[in-house]
Formats: sequence, structure tokens, C-alpha cells
Amino acid sequence: MKTSSISFKLLPLFLTSMLAGSIGTQASPVYDREFSMEKIGVLKPWDNADQSFAELVRAAYEEYFTDSSRFRYQDLSRSDSLLTKSKIPYNRVIDDVQVLQQVGKSFKLDGLVRTRIFRERGFYEVQMDWLNLPKGDWITSENFHVQEPQEGLVGFPDRFKTEIKDGITRMLQKIPFKGQITGIDNDWITVNIGSSDGVYKGDALIVQTIEDVRRHPLLKQVVDWKFERVGQIKVEDLDRHIAFCKVIEKDGPRDFAIMQKVTSILSTGGTTPVSASAPEPKKDDFDRPRTGWVMASLGAGSQKRSYANTVTSPVVGKDGGGFGFQADVQAQVWLTKHWFGELEFMQGFMGYSQTDLPTSTQSTTVGGSGGLGKFQIGGGYTFYGSPDFFGPRGWVKAGYRRTSFSYTDSVAEYLAGLSVGSFILGIGGDLPLRPGWGLQAEFDFGLLMSAGESSALSGAANNVLDTRFYFGAYYWMGPKFKLYGGLELLTLSATFGGGATASQKAVNFVPSLMVYF
Repeated sequence: MKTSSISFKLLPLFLTSMLAGSIGTQASPVYDREFSMEKIGVLKPWDNADQSFAELVRAAYEEYFTDSSRFRYQDLSRSDSLLTKSKIPYNRVIDDVQVLQQVGKSFKLDGLVRTRIFRERGFYEVQMDWLNLPKGDWITSENFHVQEPQEGLVGFPDRFKTEIKDGITRMLQKIPFKGQITGIDNDWITVNIGSSDGVYKGDALIVQTIEDVRRHPLLKQVVDWKFERVGQIKVEDLDRHIAFCKVIEKDGPRDFAIMQKVTSILSTGGTTPVSASAPEPKKDDFDRPRTGWVMASLGAGSQKRSYANTVTSPVVGKDGGGFGFQADVQAQVWLTKHWFGELEFMQGFMGYSQTDLPTSTQSTTVGGSGGLGKFQIGGGYTFYGSPDFFGPRGWVKAGYRRTSFSYTDSVAEYLAGLSVGSFILGIGGDLPLRPGWGLQAEFDFGLLMSAGESSALSGAANNVLDTRFYFGAYYWMGPKFKLYGGLELLTLSATFGGGATASQKAVNFVPSLMVYF
């Protein structure tokens, strides 16, 4: 492979490529310029280990990018004090895209790399994200684990730096182009990849232009790229960081232009073709949810029914209850980043026995089992405590709910099912505590309610209560799976025209599995 100095006849073209920022850019489509990705800065890495990794990780980035043909590395150490001395914790500052865009503007950057390192039991979790600054798009990311050293720290810093550099490579491979045109002079074209990128003399390079990008409306990520092929060029000469090419063929009327992308390398000097297509993701790559979630629950707990009428003579008082199980399915669809819609179905069954309060005797004519059902539909609005979609957040929601308890009715024992329909209002919140773990709480109550009994036992209802409270914890099992465990309290009550009151309470432990999609 030829790696000697650039021949004299190519010197004018080399100078042309150095002036790429001012030559030929008017011919480039807007997306090619927007994703030029030339001047890159690396934010001070954040970690939960007393910032002990900051300098080590930053050194790994500097070594990687200063030896790269595609990027110009910008030292951002002057911005450290400004970002870290803010009243807002640094971990939240680097979530704020507007703040990061200001940093990029002050240094005239095209992109920023953010790194977080979480020390877990026995390993370190590394999260890398690449922000393209013109529009504030997250265009690629990489998550991986580094095992904690078992016997001292000898050799660990070098191993950790190697892992960081390998992670950068995997992150860049997810971007669907390997380089771009940096200069054009008659029939000569320069590109910003060379022998250090696995390019050989004689290789053919596929050149395309970015026609469109599809952005996720919630996560502000680029989720799809649309390219149009411009043509094919052949490497005639190259150095470590630059290749000099001539046109083999041109597809259609579009001309070659500066900043058009090299999307594939058809290798002739190597053993296999090199493609810029994204590789198969690693096991711990974070494939972010995009549309909503479905959650299935199997709960168990107790329920209690009370019935009383102090107006009648003799006074009536009944208490009953039992242990039961329930199955619940919920779904949420994200309409925008803030607005969502929800749907829920729940069905359960329980054992039931009843006691007469005035005589403290258990009824022998009722008992066996009962049922519980719930249907709810509605929507809501989410408030975010940070730019991170899965960071601290709260929500309000409204909708319609109908909850029913059913039994084998007995007028003689004042036993009848109770159903309540309500227009509901609710509030909730989600608080991540540490990587993978968090707490969630939700409370809602009914308005404009109606209630009825399954038997004509007490007359028309005129005072109805319907509330629900949930509190639980969760754990992320994987990129799209979350395991919940929590307590749910349902309360229904109604006062009837004849002086009777009936109430239902259910307390359940509800383990749930949530699947994002």
C-alpha cells in the first residue's frame, strides 16, 4: 500500500481540499452541510465516582480524534468551569441541548460528544452520545460495560482508554457514511478518508447526497436517513488521512459537490469490501423507545366491603371481604413528546365472606366468590424535569373510568355489587434514583360520578366517591423492558337516598412488566 508523501502534481488539489469551507459549498444540499461533522468537541465526562475518570476519558478522545482523518478536535477545557459551577448539577446541564448549542456556537463546532460513566457493582457502564449542533439532533450513541479490575489498578487506565476508543469507533460506524468530499478540481476529487481508514489505491467509493432525515418528535434523534446516489469515484492516490480520486461514473443530472458523503468503500486492495452501513448492535446498545408502551400486571391482595343503614330499624351493618387476584393490561401511545393517550382493562376475582355487625355473626347464606373489573380511557400531558426523556417527570391526565365489584346478590343479606362511572382527573410522577432504578407514584379521583347497585337494594345514589392511589418502584431490565412492583389502593363509596351507604376498598400488590415500542 502506498503511504509516501503526496506527489507534486496533486499539490493544487490538496490545497483546494484545505479550502473546502469556501469552495463549492453552494453546490451542496442543505443536509450535506448540516451534517458536515468536521469540527468536534468533547464535553467533560461525568461519572458517579468523584469525577475520577474525567481526565482519562478526555485523553482517550483527544488521542482518537487528533489521529482521525475526518474530524478536527477542539479542546473544550475552557468551558469546564462555566458548566460545572452552574447552580444546576452538571449531569443535568449536559442534558440541556440549548446550553450545549451555546457551547458549540462559542467554539464554532459542528458536533459535541457527551459521556457518562456509572460505577455499578463489578463494572462501569459507559454511555456515549453524539450531538449534531446545527439543529440539536442526537445522531448516534453507544452503550457498553467495562469490567472493574479484580486485582489492583495496574494496566487498567490503558485498558479503559482502549475500551473508550473502541466505543467511539462503534458509535461512528452507526452513522451511515464514512467520510465526505472535501475538494473538487476539474476531474479530481479529494475525500477526507485515507489509508488509516482502510482505503487502498484502486478502491471504488460510492458517493451519495443526503436528501432527507427523519427526526423522532419526542427524543430529538435522527432515526432515518434518505440518500440519493451521485456516482462512483476511484482512488488514484492517497495518504494517511486523504484520498485523491477520479470519477468512474455519475448517476443522473446531479454533479459531485463538496460535503457529499462517501457511503461505501468497494475494496480492491483489501480482502473484503468496507461498508458504512451500521453494524449489528452490541447486546447492550440502547435502542430507545419511540411510540409508547404496553404493560401487563398480575396482582394479588385483599378487598373489603361495608354496608350500613342507620335510618332503618333495626340498624343494618354488614362487613365482608376476601383475598383475590387480578390481571391488568394497559397501553400508552405518545402522540407528541408531551401529549399521550391511554387505555386500560382489568379483571379480577376474590373469595368473599360477610359478617353482620350488630350481632357479630358470620353469614352462612352468602359467600363464595366475587369479581372486580375496571375499564379506563383517557389522555394526558407530561412535564419534564430535564431534557432527558426518561429523566424526572410528572404528568396530569383526564379520562373516563368505570369500576365494578360484583357478587352473588342477596337482598336479605344486603349484598349487591357496586359500579361507579367517573370522569377522572389525575397527577403522577417518575423519579429516577440511580441508573436502572426509580420510583413512581400516581393519584386520581373522580368527578361527575354516577353509581348503581346490581340489585335494587338501596335506591338512587346521591353522593359518590372514586379514588385510586399507586406507589411503586421499577427497574430497567433492558433497553425496552421495565419491571415494576408497587401497591395500588382503589376506593369506591356511595350514599343512597334511603340513608344507606356502601363502600368498596381493594389493596393489591401489583408486579408489572412494561414493554416499550
